Amino acid sequence: MRSAAIRGSHPRMSVEAIKRRLDGSAEWAVTQASQEPPRFRRSQRAHLGCTGDAMQNLLAKIFFLDIPSLIDSAWRRIDFRANAERHYVPGVPGHIDPRPLWMMPPFWTFAILVFFVSYGPNWSGLCATAPESLVKFARWALGLVIAGGALFFAYKLRKQPSDLATRRFDRLSRIGERVTPFRKRVVTFGAQMTALVVLVLALKTAGYVAGLGSDPVTCVVDSLRAFLRFALCSGAVIGIAAQASRLTSTTLLLCAQVAAIILVALVHWFLLADPSTREISDLPYRHVFAFWAPCIVAVLLLAPTLVKVMFPMPWLEARSKATAMPSPVPPDAIAVPHQAGPGDAAPTPVDPNDLQNEANRLKEWLAATELFANRVEPVLSWRRLFFALIYGPFYHPLHLLLIPAWTALVASPQWLYLSVSLALAFSVFLLVWGNVSSRWEEINVHIDRLFMRGAPLIVSVLVIVLAILRVLQFDYISTILDALPFGTIFGMVVMTYMLFWFVEYWMNRVLAVCGSSDPMRTNLPWLTLEPPLLRLIYASLRRADLSCRTE
Repeated sequence: MRSAAIRGSHPRMSVEAIKRRLDGSAEWAVTQASQEPPRFRRSQRAHLGCTGDAMQNLLAKIFFLDIPSLIDSAWRRIDFRANAERHYVPGVPGHIDPRPLWMMPPFWTFAILVFFVSYGPNWSGLCATAPESLVKFARWALGLVIAGGALFFAYKLRKQPSDLATRRFDRLSRIGERVTPFRKRVVTFGAQMTALVVLVLALKTAGYVAGLGSDPVTCVVDSLRAFLRFALCSGAVIGIAAQASRLTSTTLLLCAQVAAIILVALVHWFLLADPSTREISDLPYRHVFAFWAPCIVAVLLLAPTLVKVMFPMPWLEARSKATAMPSPVPPDAIAVPHQAGPGDAAPTPVDPNDLQNEANRLKEWLAATELFANRVEPVLSWRRLFFALIYGPFYHPLHLLLIPAWTALVASPQWLYLSVSLALAFSVFLLVWGNVSSRWEEINVHIDRLFMRGAPLIVSVLVIVLAILRVLQFDYISTILDALPFGTIFGMVVMTYMLFWFVEYWMNRVLAVCGSSDPMRTNLPWLTLEPPLLRLIYASLRRADLSCRTE
């Protein structure tokens, strides 16, 4: 009836035009309003009052739709490749193998933390490890490795920026949005220039590393104690990397890393460092972090025991024993015994902790869920943009100031105000993008998770305060940071972040597996009874869920 009425009042409209009008597409309404008679335009204004005036500004679409979409896609790919604990190995049949620990961020957090425990916030003591000529050669070699790796990945991924933009515009074309050639060229060129900036920064980092040994003042000693300190840290890192593939228990792997950190601290404090040695000598010296960090990580040794006491799960232990015991009785019959009611009339109650029932529910849920749903493109309107511009920056002041604060902490004096201004603008855009689309809020969620919760929040507030004092030219802070932006203060901030991230990761890991062996290596139903695709999905669910009930 409604279609007939519309067609009768507007005989020139086709059936497809009527469908699109009924769908309430704001962008279609704006483009069609100019082609319709005035009577149709007046009726269309009421519709636009409900959905918001669709923005046809090309720059607005580029800055608030295309750029955040590309950043979000690139960020999700990097996050997946960096943090995935398993990878699918194609074959007949295909299987899922665990990634080596040394390829994952938790291991490199441990490695950097070990060097901070021994060297403190300033790693200038590395120059005393060997004769100056050998140190200079090693730094040049490391710089060449960094530069070569950057150029290799730049060549290997040279088509990725263009492909990323092409996939986005192909997706827009499939949903019926018209994309101008100028918009495609601008976004593709911006993606390529962003990749080029990343390459330039990597090459500049390589040059900075290679140039560290050019100043003879920084490398004035050659000591056996300095060499033993470097060998101690390197041996601890290599030892954990070698043992990680053999240790299948989260508890044992955690204890091994904590023991390595404590051992490095004890050897450094009592055998290598002399009480009269100071940092300026480039020799092993006693600093606060060498005492503080081992005390903090030692608390992790209590985590597996406390988890078992606070979250007892006898049903999981019974199932594990029943699975390991060779018996013709099915494991489910042992883990969940039948409890007969009066006269065997009452049905057996369903155990909410039964893993087999949970696996069955997950299979039912998987069959009814679309795993490859298309992304929803947000409709950009002035009202939505105004709300995002107000709610994003003004309701998240710490998020707004954190990225400019990092920039102010490391920028050189001549580029300080320009760098901080650009970082502040980027921070504003991040918060606005996150309020334009919930999907693009993921980057802000990661920043909040890493820097705005728990102990890292204290460090972040300190960084913001130091940055404000430097921008305002507070003499004591600005003098120190202007003279050496990547000096002791920067090192203290980084090593404190690393310590808290290491502790938080392994506390969550132990809580996730509830003190048992690694959940990716136990005989759980979703890993032993399902085909490889379902096992991969279930493994992803286990990684994302830190609830003890499901582990």
